Amino acid sequence: MSKLVYIIAAAALMSGCGLDKMANKYETVSFTTTPPTLQAHGGKVALSLDATFAEKYFSKKATVDFTPVLVYNGGETAFKTITIQGEEATGGEATIFNATGGSFKYNDAISYSDEMMSSTLELRAVAKQKDKEKVLGPVNIANGVIATSTRVQDTEDLANNNHGYEHETILEETATIYFLVNQSNIRTTEKSDDDIKALKTFAKNGYKTHSIEIISYASPEGSVNMNDNVSDNRMKSTLNYIKRLLRSLKVDGAKNSDLYTEKSVGEDWEGFESLVQGSNIKDKRRINKIVNSIADVEVREQQIRDLAEIYDALEDDVLPQLRKATIIIRSYQPKRTDEEIATLSTTTPEELDVKELLFSATLTSDEITQTTIYNKAVELH
Repeated sequence: MSKLVYIIAAAALMSGCGLDKMANKYETVSFTTTPPTLQAHGGKVALSLDATFAEKYFSKKATVDFTPVLVYNGGETAFKTITIQGEEATGGEATIFNATGGSFKYNDAISYSDEMMSSTLELRAVAKQKDKEKVLGPVNIANGVIATSTRVQDTEDLANNNHGYEHETILEETATIYFLVNQSNIRTTEKSDDDIKALKTFAKNGYKTHSIEIISYASPEGSVNMNDNVSDNRMKSTLNYIKRLLRSLKVDGAKNSDLYTEKSVGEDWEGFESLVQGSNIKDKRRINKIVNSIADVEVREQQIRDLAEIYDALEDDVLPQLRKATIIIRSYQPKRTDEEIATLSTTTPEELDVKELLFSATLTSDEITQTTIYNKAVELH
């Protein structure tokens, strides 16, 4: 090999080695954005970036093109590209020395759109030396954009919509009691059923009671008057049962008659049609056609009874589920006061859930405090 060819080959090899080393040790480069989460002000997202390189990292003859890119659902938007050079290269906006390392600062802004709230700031980098190129990264350096100025200008909208926090949340638990045909007494087996156990557990939480609702039904078999009476009696027996139960559990409002509402539906044709539709019974369409086309309920019932080949299936699978009463207990979910939320947001924000934390930002008009809260929400949640 001639001396000239050897020198050229060696230079090319050294060029490639320099870029390979930069790629292999790229994780030693540190990037910091200020603030940690990007913010939108006046329709712009500003980026302030600091990068620091360790000694012996940056190849003397290399340049690196850095391009921050905000990536979000449906697209991406790039900030301007900045070129950084080694001490023997040209064309860069800042120089990093090989022996000592160094740093550079970067500032730019792009136009804001709502899609950017859920986004990732990706820093893409391409290192170049002579005719060689090497992709470095990319590195994710920030998540999300907080439209702080928009939120400050429209605090009421934020309070009602964006944070999702509710001052009043109603929790509820439901239990169903099933009866024998034409009966209204509550059997012992029903009192120990799983949904009654769940109702008791809910009642024992000790929450303030919002309302207690009892809805009773009868299966459509027999005369309308008889079924109305059966439904009424089921409502009364269920009301008496739940009152005794809640009083024994010392539930808030158990003795307050104003909290109770009762409704006797009578024949539950709506439930009948729904159960038939969801069953494996043959001729479902024929049954539902009778239900929807005959207004006289007693004639309707008789025609269904005349379907002897399928009536046994109705008696086994559908009608027993309509002989029932439903109990619904609704309670207020315990909430912190606004004052407690405001205090915790700046002292121990980790004690708040994300909705409480975002809501707390609406309790102050100080933009710096709001920004701190939003950043903490991103960090914690």
